[in-house]
Amino acid sequence: GFTLVFGISVYNILKTGVNAIDKGQFEAAYALGHSYYSTFYRIILPLVIPLVMDTYKGEIIALIILIIRGVKIKLIPKRRKYHSLLKGVKQID
Repeated sequence: GFTLVFGISVYNILKTGVNAIDKGQFEAAYALGHSYYSTFYRIILPLVIPLVMDTYKGEIIALIILIIRGVKIKLIPKRRKYHSLLKGVKQID
């Protein structure tokens, strides 16, 4: 669950960062003879990483908080569920 959510979040962060780069960077790289992969890994990705680093750090912090709260949330409803089941039961003396 967490891995899938985190992976999707990172994908969206990187996609937004790549879309923020001017298309002229791609065209200039192609004009200089770079392939698609060479353009992405040698030119675009080094430009994107500083743009998305703050958002990425925030995503990691949010994920850690979610994991910590998720553990607490899983324990509390179990107690409440049993407690709510016992509300209607009369005690026999």
